[in-house]
Amino acid sequence: MLGDMYEYVPILQDWWHADGYCQQRFARLPSELASLGEKLQSYQVQSAVWMDDQEVFLQKPKQRRNISAPILVFKNKTDTKFVKVLADFPEMPTVSACAHVQWDPEAVEISTVFSYAVPSLINEFKLHGFIDEDGFIRFAIILHGHHSPCLPVFRADGQWHHFCVTWQHQNRAWAIHADGKEKASATGLSASHAVDGHGTFIIRQDQDSLGGAFKEKESFSGNLTGLHVWERVLSREQMEKVRSCIPIQESLVFAWSSDILEVEASIQ
Repeated sequence: MLGDMYEYVPILQDWWHADGYCQQRFARLPSELASLGEKLQSYQVQSAVWMDDQEVFLQKPKQRRNISAPILVFKNKTDTKFVKVLADFPEMPTVSACAHVQWDPEAVEISTVFSYAVPSLINEFKLHGFIDEDGFIRFAIILHGHHSPCLPVFRADGQWHHFCVTWQHQNRAWAIHADGKEKASATGLSASHAVDGHGTFIIRQDQDSLGGAFKEKESFSGNLTGLHVWERVLSREQMEKVRSCIPIQESLVFAWSSDILEVEASIQ
């Protein structure tokens, strides 16, 4: 009986691209190859090398870095359960928001991922989506009460997906990225003034009044983690780093942490 076979490729890639490479070759990505890769590089290996499982696991792996982040579990739609971000948001002429999300495939109606409201305007900055008849989740960005088109970003397959949405007041450009690819972009969304500061940021619910008046049918059902907000437009390279759980500190407004989340008591 043959054991597992592995291919060492001397190209530095992040986890997502490496895993995709393995899937294309009907293979898997073992974490134990980290130290072995360094050893092969020290011998200036420049081509692919195949090895069996015994050769791989005889290598002593280095200590792996563990990344711990809270995951919010939102079961079913409701108008009572929500999470509030305890951060003081500045005025933002440019903004990016990224997160990993696992969409409930049974929740076909509009679902609010997050909403940011200020006293002068409830729909200051919001992201919502819904499942269309083809089984795709369509996202729309709302800025100063103005909506972008609802466009498909990923399938409602119950799997984890990563998204980033961006907007800037200069030419009012906006974009939606999902799973490392740009899904939509255009100019002319909303007025040219910045996103107002000192507002209320709610995860999972649409605010019809400042910090409240939620509607069950517009709440989000699924799981969410790694939500970050920056007062800048992230580059494609930075989005890939965030997607691989590598933090981007520059212009960071809100970093995902349970210490800064006010979680309704019954939410898991």
